[in-house]
Amino acid sequence: MKATKLYYINIFLAVILGLLIILNLAVRLKNKEHQKIYWDAEIRSSTGNSISGTSNLIKIIDVGLYNNFSQFAKGIDVESNWITSAENANSVEFKTWYKELLPDSLSLNYFSIDERKFYLLKTSLPYEKIKNYSKKSNKTPLLILEIQPKGKTVLKIEENKKSKIIETYTANEIAGNLDMLVYMESLNGKNNEFEGIENINDFSELLQNQYKWLLKVEMDDDCVLKDVSGIFYSQESIEMLENNNITPCNSTPRLLYIKWGNQQEYGIQYYFNANEILNAFRVLNKMNSSEPIIMTFKLYKEHYPQCEVSKIGKTIRLNNLYPEKPIEYK
Repeated sequence: MKATKLYYINIFLAVILGLLIILNLAVRLKNKEHQKIYWDAEIRSSTGNSISGTSNLIKIIDVGLYNNFSQFAKGIDVESNWITSAENANSVEFKTWYKELLPDSLSLNYFSIDERKFYLLKTSLPYEKIKNYSKKSNKTPLLILEIQPKGKTVLKIEENKKSKIIETYTANEIAGNLDMLVYMESLNGKNNEFEGIENINDFSELLQNQYKWLLKVEMDDDCVLKDVSGIFYSQESIEMLENNNITPCNSTPRLLYIKWGNQQEYGIQYYFNANEILNAFRVLNKMNSSEPIIMTFKLYKEHYPQCEVSKIGKTIRLNNLYPEKPIEYK
């Protein structure tokens, strides 16, 4: 009798388990769980077929890849650059944390620095076409939004290091303002990384890398230069000291790191005011000489660092936004 009861209980539990499995499969099918995959996305700049000679420098203002079925949105990674150019390898990267449905729509708002124009693209994306291409790849599919001059945007998918064009779109030119360009979202809220810049033309010129300059460092006789690197307003990061030689630059620096010393090493971080350095470069660039602008740092152990830019006899002092004495490394 007990064995019979146990038999029916087991059957009952098996039925319940079967129903739960069927219910789980039904929910997964309803939510398209089987179509969710890991996928990456990024924005790149390209000159396309243009022969204008520009780098197609692009500042992303806002962008989202959406799937309307799952109410899912993917935005730019907090640590990503927001500026991209055809001349460098920097891309604007989207955050990827878990499996999701591929996107079926796009909203892209950006500023063309070369054209001085704002663009907006809002469009549906060919979901089935993207899904079919994604199945062919044995790696995580990479969606690429390639921005070209005059509002042209090409959607590509990269598989096995080769990209295929999925669709081509044309963004609409829209009105915009300086606040859309200079304020950046961060964990601490909105920050203005271009303090002092008062108009769109100044913002664009600051990022267009058109002033050639060379770094020079004055320090104590027993010291040698150890390291020089910079973060520029174009969001490029460059190591400037190679084989004890300082590389000439065209990018306008936002921040320079310099390390020097001998057995005892010292270091500084020098933050520039956007408006101050732009105006200084403009003044010196107008002088009748093909020589580069010289940026001179005076670095002495117990003193605040000083920086000045000069050209054929004219010198302009540049202040550190956050002045401090050299850091002594132990």
